[in-house]
Amino acid sequence: MKNMTQNKVLLLVFLLLILSSGCEKENPIVPVYDGEFAIYFLKDSTLKIKDILDKDISRLELAEAPWLTANDIEFYDFSSHCIYLKKDKSYLFPNYYEGYYQLPKSWTDRPWIVVANNVACYQGYFVTDASIDVFPFPEISALEVGTWGYPKDIITSEWIFWFFHSDPRDNELVKEALIQSGLYHGGIEVTLDTTNSPIKVFNDDTTTVEYTLRFKNNDQDDLYIFDPAIVDKEIFHYHNNGPNLLNVNTGKSYSSQYMKTRKPDLWDNNWYTLLKSGESFTRTIRLKGYPFIPPGTYLIQSGYSVPRLEKNIRENQQGRYWLGQVLTNTLRITITNLDKDIKRKSN
Repeated sequence: MKNMTQNKVLLLVFLLLILSSGCEKENPIVPVYDGEFAIYFLKDSTLKIKDILDKDISRLELAEAPWLTANDIEFYDFSSHCIYLKKDKSYLFPNYYEGYYQLPKSWTDRPWIVVANNVACYQGYFVTDASIDVFPFPEISALEVGTWGYPKDIITSEWIFWFFHSDPRDNELVKEALIQSGLYHGGIEVTLDTTNSPIKVFNDDTTTVEYTLRFKNNDQDDLYIFDPAIVDKEIFHYHNNGPNLLNVNTGKSYSSQYMKTRKPDLWDNNWYTLLKSGESFTRTIRLKGYPFIPPGTYLIQSGYSVPRLEKNIRENQQGRYWLGQVLTNTLRITITNLDKDIKRKSN
C-alpha cells in the first residue's frame, strides 16, 4: 500500500513537471466568441481529461460556442479564483432544480479550457461522484457546485496540489485579459510571515503549531476579513485546517487531524475586520491538534478559507465580505527542539 501511494505521488509530480502552466502565445485558437475571457468545452465531448494529458492545448478543437464568457461575469477575484456571476449559475448546469446543482455523469472528468484573448491558457476538469483518478489540473467539483458549496452566483475551481507546483490559475495572460475587460479584482494575499515571530512547534501527546499569517488587501474594494483574532478558535478551525507540513526527506506529511472544531449555529458579522484597500495586518495563531512531529526539515504551507455567504449578506456599504479559499506561500523550516516530551517519545 505504501509503495502504491509513493508511486501515485511520483506519477503526479512527473505529470506536473511535464505540463506547462503558462499560455502559449504561438498557435492562437480562433473561437467564435471574440471577448477577452472565456471558458470552453472541447468540440469532441467524449474526450476526458486523461485523453489530453500529453496534448498541446493550443491545438485542441474547442466547442463552437463558449460555456462561460466575460459577458456572464460581474467580476473575477484573482486571489481565490471565485467568478462572481451576474445571475444565478443554474443556466450553466443542465441538471438544476429547486436550488440544487448537480453535474451530469457525462461530465465526469470532462475537460474545460480557459481562454484569454483567443489564446488557450490552461485546462481543468469536472469532478463528480463517479470520478476515481486525480489529475494535476484545477478542478470544478460537484460538491462545490452543489447546495453545500459556493453561493448561487459564484463558481470556482480548486487547486489541490500543495507543495508540488505553482497554481496554473495564476496566469499572467488571464490576469491581463481580466484587467482589460474591467473584471479583475485583486482580492487578498495571505502569507506565512516569520518577520517578527518564527514558526514554533510544541510537541506533546497532541502537538501545537504556532504560526503568523499576514493579510494584505490587494483589491480596489475595502474588504471584510474573517479574523482569527476575533472569531472563536473552534469556529475558525471549522473553516481552516491550519498549516500542513511535509518532511523533505521522508515525504511524510503532517496535518491538524486532531484539532477541535465547532460548526456555528448562525453567521455573525462580528467575526470580521474591515481591511482597507492596500493595507495589511498580521495574526498569530496557535493550533493544537497535530500528531507528534519529529525533528527534521519540512516544507510548510497553509490554506485560508472563510464562510460562504450569499450575495444579500456579502455586500455592505463600508466594504465587501471576501470569500473563497487561498493558499499561502511555502516556507522551508527545520524542527530541532528536543524537549522532554520528544525524548520521552523516542525512548
